[in-house]
Amino acid sequence: MDLDVAPKDLVSIPIEVSDGLRIEEFHSESLHTNWRKTPVPVPLQQPGTEWCQRATSLLLRVPSVIIPEEYDCLINPIHPYLSQLTMHKPRPFTFDPRLFK
Repeated sequence: MDLDVAPKDLVSIPIEVSDGLRIEEFHSESLHTNWRKTPVPVPLQQPGTEWCQRATSLLLRVPSVIIPEEYDCLINPIHPYLSQLTMHKPRPFTFDPRLFK
């Protein structure tokens, strides 16, 4: 990937999570077999939708598609404890050019 084609408007938004907030987790073994496929398989959307609607936790830890051994956290925007997250000001994000050599 050429850095000239990388989006110029990427940002990162640091968040702080209050102690004691419940975090649920989906493991890759429990996901649809093609969970890394693009576009996202429809059966993969259902567990996330159900998690959001249940509102049993504010955060859901899911395997990263980019680095499957790592995790990403999804935020449930309708959870009653959303205000317990501290979201900081977005800051510009750029890829380290060494990734593309």
